[in-house]
Amino acid sequence: MSIAEEFEQLYSRDELIGLVSAYFDKAPSVNPHAHYLCTQVPQIDTIITTNYDHLFEYAYGDNLCTVVGTQYKASDKKPVTLYKIHGDSSDSASVVLTSKDYAKFYEGLNSLIWNKLKVILAEHSVLFIGYSLEDKNIEDIFEKVLSQVDTSESEFFIAVPTLAEHKLRHFNTICKTTHIPIDGEELLSLVEKSIRENIVFDAIDKKISIDEAQTVAYRHGVQPIWRSSPSGEKTRIEIDDYIVNPFRSLISQGMTITSSAETYSQMEHFIEDCDCHEIILPPECLTLFENVNGINIPKNITANENGESVVKIEKPEQIDEVILTVENHDVYRDSIVLRSFWGSKRRRMVVQLPTINISLLFESTSVNINLSFSSERSTRQTLDDLFIVDLWYRGNTVIFSEALGNEMVPLLRMPHIEDEAVLEILSDYVSKNTKIYNQVLKLESYLETEFVLPNNLTYADRCVMEKVLSVFEPVEVEDTIWNLNLQINCDRQLYESLKKRSNHPMEIIEGIEENIYLFGQKYFIKEQRITIPCPVIENIDEVRNMLLSGNKAIAKIVSSTGKLTLRCKM
Repeated sequence: MSIAEEFEQLYSRDELIGLVSAYFDKAPSVNPHAHYLCTQVPQIDTIITTNYDHLFEYAYGDNLCTVVGTQYKASDKKPVTLYKIHGDSSDSASVVLTSKDYAKFYEGLNSLIWNKLKVILAEHSVLFIGYSLEDKNIEDIFEKVLSQVDTSESEFFIAVPTLAEHKLRHFNTICKTTHIPIDGEELLSLVEKSIRENIVFDAIDKKISIDEAQTVAYRHGVQPIWRSSPSGEKTRIEIDDYIVNPFRSLISQGMTITSSAETYSQMEHFIEDCDCHEIILPPECLTLFENVNGINIPKNITANENGESVVKIEKPEQIDEVILTVENHDVYRDSIVLRSFWGSKRRRMVVQLPTINISLLFESTSVNINLSFSSERSTRQTLDDLFIVDLWYRGNTVIFSEALGNEMVPLLRMPHIEDEAVLEILSDYVSKNTKIYNQVLKLESYLETEFVLPNNLTYADRCVMEKVLSVFEPVEVEDTIWNLNLQINCDRQLYESLKKRSNHPMEIIEGIEENIYLFGQKYFIKEQRITIPCPVIENIDEVRNMLLSGNKAIAKIVSSTGKLTLRCKM
């Protein structure tokens, strides 16, 4: 308070509030999770905050009425009212920050707003989240207010990991106070989970209105059907049936969903919308669960007791043999299959080239792309298919069509890609694999054989390829791919020549005898020569210190260019 007071006197009120606004008027960069959790708790109808920011307004949207400062105004009819007792960063006059602001604030504790808050505090259970009442100003405020109201029927809860025992004893002299030793966000998560699980039972027990229970249940894909009947002088509320959104159940229960006349039609509609092939319903799922999507359900409720059991809803996959054209020129006429699952909201299509599968998932205006290799493919065919992918992402018109007589009926025009990140991924995929499979093609030529390639070339496969290829030609490799341990005895002459980058390459010969296997064939490596362009000593400091102390030094020789040249004898 004193620093804020000094700042205001040195500069101005506008400068002070400008600093506050610069930090608190920003839209959140990530979802304010704790504030969002508050919106999931229908029992919360009043929030009192000392914060200046707008995170509650952001989380609640139109469901919140905000009252700023101590100036009374008739509140709008909204589910939740937010009292910003220390002001709002967008209203400079309302912000309580300096010593004078606090003095004026204390004078207003008998205002209409605070009289209303006193009634709220007397009639409600109150949960303190976000601070432990260690702030002397906050402590003073609530002591003064609570001393003026009857809190015998109220209970306060303070959620904070640690709270001094004497503080808790002190607050219990004012009002019954329970310390919950966890942070506020964790507590709100537990509260939200408990409310979701028990929302139906709370409505039956009239602890919450049916409308509020419906809102929570709908949000989680459960639609209760309520029934009321007279019970003496009171009305008894029961659950007659449930309709369960099958999509949410699929996610939460893993292909386990309830079945009734209502849900059957919903599932049919759902499967028309999406790209699913089938939904399997085990017989034990024909009775409603005790728990659906996190909501506890009365055990005596069953669905479809007299109807037929639904075992499977199936949507056939479309399979078409297609011809590929690029810029209106035929490329492939055989061996291309187009597999499709169609829906009114999204569709999945897989183009099966001879060696590459291109999976496309169309959703509204976006498309997700995934590429994978098929098993047991030839090198030349793989390079041909990589060339097709290269033509596509570079913007060529690629169309897959079905031949009907003499006519070509287009079934899929490959989408034009504008996302730079996706283009970069595809470019990297094509360039890296083209380099690898060109190396395989060289090996086939040198060894006079044709390999049957596995689904994916592993790191070990690539290492063996480099070794075998180096028998016939020098191979440039990254210095890390081999994990080579190029360490040699280092004297002062070698140290002096390599303490700076040398322009003369160094050749190291490793006498090795190694059996290796490449795509099922056995090869024998007898010698390995490594040429290091621009060699330097990587552990230069260690070598220098060892030589200065008169000891032997072991130097690790690496290339400053990050490249090695490898040759082997077989």
